[in-house]
Amino acid sequence: EKFAPALNYLGYMWAEKGQNLTEAEQFIRRALEQEPDNAAYLDSLGWVLYQQARYQEALPPLERAVALLEQPDPVVHEHLGDLYDKLGRRSDAIAAWEKAAALDGASKELPAKLQAARGGAPSGTEEASAARPGTWGGGRWFPVFP
Repeated sequence: EKFAPALNYLGYMWAEKGQNLTEAEQFIRRALEQEPDNAAYLDSLGWVLYQQARYQEALPPLERAVALLEQPDPVVHEHLGDLYDKLGRRSDAIAAWEKAAALDGASKELPAKLQAARGGAPSGTEEASAARPGTWGGGRWFPVFP
């Protein structure tokens, strides 16, 4: 069987949207059968497991993805930080998010994650929080508008 990049791409896109997660995992695992040391595919597997709240299962592929990266990748480090946060490993989460934030292409959500992890308001300032309340859940900041 071929088409590992296409299998991974479709599986990851579904995982990102939280859709078809069972099929997404199957596609990503098929890609990994062909390229078991592909860091991007391992990240995809970890992320689809994360999206299914299978946090302990997501840890080995995400940690392995980081170890196998030829160059640091902000998305992979952010995914690992999100997972560490879910596992209650706050200092590891902060370290992974700081690594991601230092790289080109880092997510715009990282400053809020870091601020919240360090005990501050997720939006970055108390004034902003008062002006625009929100909720912090699932590793994401969700504004709440009245």
